[in-house]
Amino acid sequence: MYKYLKIGFLISLPVYGVVVLLASLLVESYLIEWIFALDYLYVIWPAFLISFFVIPISQALVVTQNSQAQMKWEVLRLLLLCVVSFICVVFLEASALQAVLSLVVSMGLAYISLIYIVIKVFKV
Repeated sequence: MYKYLKIGFLISLPVYGVVVLLASLLVESYLIEWIFALDYLYVIWPAFLISFFVIPISQALVVTQNSQAQMKWEVLRLLLLCVVSFICVVFLEASALQAVLSLVVSMGLAYISLIYIVIKVFKV
């Protein structure tokens, strides 16, 4: 698992750099009306990269007959996203970028909890 996490990180970091660089160059050169979207890209893209290697780890629970742990994590993740979305919209009246950032942070916390669950289940 640690080897897989390391490989995922080593692959995703350069990919993130290339995507951000290319997107910045393309938008600033040819698609100037999309300049506002770069902020969202910078916030959302790390979550996509993290999911690149976290999702297969979550499937390890199902493959090893620990689907109950997988289901609990999925339910908790869904609840976390719903609560964060509700708080951002209703109580904080957050801007769209702030709401997206809080959802990405929530997903990061969910992924960290998944790694904790996998370590606990496999007693690594």
